[in-house]
Amino acid sequence: MNNQQAKIYSYMKTHGSITPMECFEHLKITKLATRIGEMKREGVRIGSEMEKSGDAWYKRYWLEPEEANNVHD
Repeated sequence: MNNQQAKIYSYMKTHGSITPMECFEHLKITKLATRIGEMKREGVRIGSEMEKSGDAWYKRYWLEPEEANNVHD
């Protein structure tokens, strides 16, 4: 797991989920979907759903319950 992936993983583990705006605001990482895709290909189990705020749609990501108990970092 690279440095950005580890930061995202840790954030999801601590805060329960992450959105692209939270990722940029708290971690200064702009390509959340790319990092999530990489993590999934490495076997990290991550769930997601689309959410809406006003006219804007975005995706929220979280560690699946069985993943949240694993240690990758």
